[in-house]
Order: sequence, then C-alpha cells, then structure tokens
Amino acid sequence: MKKTDIILLAAGDSRRYGEDNKLLAVVDGKAMFTYAVDMAVKVRQRQRDQVGTIVVVSKYREIKDYVTAQKKEFLLYQQNDHSERGISESIHIGVAATDQGHDAVFCVCDQPRMKVETVCRLIQEFAGSGKKAGVVTDEEGNQGNPCIFASSMRQELLTITGDTGGKKLIHKLPPNACLYVKAEKTELEDIDVQKK
Repeated sequence: MKKTDIILLAAGDSRRYGEDNKLLAVVDGKAMFTYAVDMAVKVRQRQRDQVGTIVVVSKYREIKDYVTAQKKEFLLYQQNDHSERGISESIHIGVAATDQGHDAVFCVCDQPRMKVETVCRLIQEFAGSGKKAGVVTDEEGNQGNPCIFASSMRQELLTITGDTGGKKLIHKLPPNACLYVKAEKTELEDIDVQKK
C-alpha cells in the first residue's frame, strides 16, 4: 500500500492575529500548535501501515523544541528561515523532506479542533481512489484544510509561489480529479483573529 506523509505548516507570521504569535497562544490549556502535532502523531499511531513521516515546518524555537522533545523517529522538524516568501516556502521545504513516492497531507497548525478521525478518513478514502488531490470541506461544501495530494502532484506543489497554498492547485483540477471529505464546521475554523 502506498504511504502518505503528513506536513504541518507552522511558520506563518500571524499578521491577522496581532502582534502575538498565534501558534503559541494558549487554547484550552495548550499552545495552539501542539494540537496539530499531537493530532498528527495520533493519526500515525492509528494508521502505522499507511502513514510514513510527519514533517513540521516552522521557524519558531518553541515549536522546534516541542517536536524534538518527542524523540519519535517518524517526527521531523524542518526550519523555514524565509517565511516572508509566503506559505509556498513551507510547502517546498515540507515536500523536499518527504519521500518522493508518498502522497502528502498538508495541515495548518491553527485549527485546534481538527479531529484525528477526519484526517484518518481523508487518508483512507484517498488511498486507491485514483484522485490527484483531496480536501476537507464543511457540511455546506466550503473547502478548508487539510488537503492531500498524490505523489504525481509533487512537481506542481514545488511550482507554487508566494503566499499561495495547495488549494490553488485543487481549484485548477476538474472536480472528478478531487476527493471531498466532509467534516464539522468547527474543525475547519482557524484562529486568525485575537479575541479582545
């Protein structure tokens, strides 16, 4: 069975959030980014035969320290020293750190309510589907994250530039080339604005 790697994008500058780093903000007693890392590790534990490496791309020492403290051989940290180039830089770093023959799931780290079951379902349904990409949607069909891409889309992912993510590629695909997995609306909510 073809494997899937998970890439966590955690190098953003949080411009819409204010001066504080939203990924380090405490949500229900934990730093926001830890929800994504912990979720990815649980997905790997449940789908050991299907999930290969988890790559966390960031520029923040706190995130690096958290990832390396896990001491898990399948959990890697990759430094992004050029986040000013946009999310595409993290995508390129993540793709370069994964196996060329593996599919890749991209998750953002500001969705603390994303469920392990949803990501597992995305990976399971995508495997063997013959689709080029997949995306999680809410009940109304609004697309969000995570997104998944077949290994055959690797070169296209490396051509993305600026602050443009993989959904740009998904929008270019015909609808029948993409898998859509439904999730609860709360799972897709990212935290972009600091509560006053």
